[in-house]
Amino acid sequence: MTRAPQPPHRPLRTDPVSFPTLHSELIPEGRAVSRPVKRTITIILACTIAAAITLVVLDELDTFTVDFWDRKHPLVNPLAVTSVESGRITLADGRVLTPAGIRRRDNITDQQFDDALRTCVAQGVIINRDLKDGRAFLTVEPKFYNWCGTCARKRGSRKRWKGTYFQAPLSELLVVQGYAHIELDQPNLTPLERWRLEGTKHLNPPDKPNWILIETPAFRYDTTPAYMLDYDDFLEIYSKPPKDR
Repeated sequence: MTRAPQPPHRPLRTDPVSFPTLHSELIPEGRAVSRPVKRTITIILACTIAAAITLVVLDELDTFTVDFWDRKHPLVNPLAVTSVESGRITLADGRVLTPAGIRRRDNITDQQFDDALRTCVAQGVIINRDLKDGRAFLTVEPKFYNWCGTCARKRGSRKRWKGTYFQAPLSELLVVQGYAHIELDQPNLTPLERWRLEGTKHLNPPDKPNWILIETPAFRYDTTPAYMLDYDDFLEIYSKPPKDR
């Protein structure tokens, strides 16, 4: 039997295998390249590297970060405040009111107290009860800033939680933020109003006032205002509200 002719033997390749690079793609082997072309390719490579480094640096500097504030329970039709001075709040309708049932702490200056009031009433006020003698119980919605710099990615971008808004009764809020003491012997307070003022002890008012970021303005965030959104429900954990309201 005659064997079929075999293909000639090819020796194994022993030279190093070269892999394509950016230079080899742009400049084919064996082709002469002028200096201007080489200069252009070098500039393109340098610009690409610089752009990548710039993007990394800008990202680290939070250039692409979007700040946002939570506001889940805004005041409904609040009255605007035109000024705060010496503890008195002037409303857009001309009324001048002070928070009922409290007094400024002795270790708090007039300026500090006014700063706290301005922070509280920046979004306006709701009048719960006007005592008709210059005092009133008000609801406010101050901002509380995020002091720890939390940053989270959301929907493909960097979003940083700047803080939140909380509704709260003004008099009680000033107490738990460390700017006022309760004053239960003020005239014409109802048993329910006294119960609410006394209830601030369950939120452990601090010895020192909470910090305020004046330019925002906003209080430093802590957990106590969250309990004041449904303040009566919170207090009922400790005691029942008075029947005579």
